Amino acid sequence: PTDTAESTIDAMLFPPEWRTLEDMATKVLQLRELSSAAVFASFDASNMSTAIAPAIRAKVDGIIIRTSSDPLACIHEARQQMNQIETTGKTETTGRTARPALWLATDQELSPQDCVKCFAMGADAISADAICNRFLREVDAGQGSSAARAAFGLGFRASGEHEQRLREAVDQMIRPWIESIRGLVHSCGVESHRQLSHEHLVTPFPIGPSLGT
Repeated sequence: PTDTAESTIDAMLFPPEWRTLEDMATKVLQLRELSSAAVFASFDASNMSTAIAPAIRAKVDGIIIRTSSDPLACIHEARQQMNQIETTGKTETTGRTARPALWLATDQELSPQDCVKCFAMGADAISADAICNRFLREVDAGQGSSAARAAFGLGFRASGEHEQRLREAVDQMIRPWIESIRGLVHSCGVESHRQLSHEHLVTPFPIGPSLGT
């Protein structure tokens, strides 16, 4: 806001700045007017208790939870809160055929086993940021491939050939991780991680190291 001698004039922003989480619904509507892209709400795990309900009321397409702690406990808590909101009817879901997707963003490099556990606990997607960060560190240290170093060195001036070679280098690093996850999912007797549930876990609770592999 801008203070004047006579009155206070709100800042002219589009979308307008938020005053409370309840303003999220207005912003989501504005974003849908601007684009047909999916709208996600992203917040730290420490804010789940206050942010999940407004996000669902705002009818976002998905929720991204950022955490540096135990990802399994984080997903479990988030799903519990979402289920409680849905069960008690604290939010209107008229016009929606499905609950928001739940994505996990963590700075930890999760093993394929931990990823499968997170999917079984209710995560719809898991970030690969930590693996990609390892790739970037190797490039910074001069350990990456010549194609990767060249592409990063050129920045936005990288040619299509360099960009393609960079994509291939990243794929070589992340592909084994993805294939391991896919193999573990299939070993649970399902075709997709979306078919996993807590019933596929040996010990669904308590969550922690004792969960097994």
